[in-house]
Amino acid sequence: MILEFIDGPLDGDSWEKLCNSCYRIKYQDEHFTEIPAVHGGDAGIEGFTRAGRVYQCYCPEREYSDDELYDHLRDKMTKDINKLTSQKYAKRLKEMGVPTIKEWHLVIPHYRDSRIIAHAETKQNVTEMIQRDWNHPSIVLWGIRINESQGDHDF
Repeated sequence: MILEFIDGPLDGDSWEKLCNSCYRIKYQDEHFTEIPAVHGGDAGIEGFTRAGRVYQCYCPEREYSDDELYDHLRDKMTKDINKLTSQKYAKRLKEMGVPTIKEWHLVIPHYRDSRIIAHAETKQNVTEMIQRDWNHPSIVLWGIRINESQGDHDF
């Protein structure tokens, strides 16, 4: 695991820097673009590719109990997905050149509770999302992945 090579405590800034480096290497053929969170903000994502992959990273601020960590991850996931389905953020993403979103990745250093995977599955309810956001300019299909989870490609 990559985290075993990190010397010292992990904070949000160092986690974001590491994730951006990994995404830049992994998705260089898809022209990965990092979005700095200054002057107008990052619109809820750290970066995107021209193939429609967007990602958001999250590093807990401190050591949480299992229940607290689940609550923070669940709330982060829900808040960020709600941002990406709002007209306000759709406009901002379009201004930054983000293409139609096909996959959204939440990248976290660890999780200890399988409930977060179940929560992610509830966010993949494509029928509900299409009905709710059928005329949304930036969403066609979601493929939610948490770290190394396989996701579901049988849409």
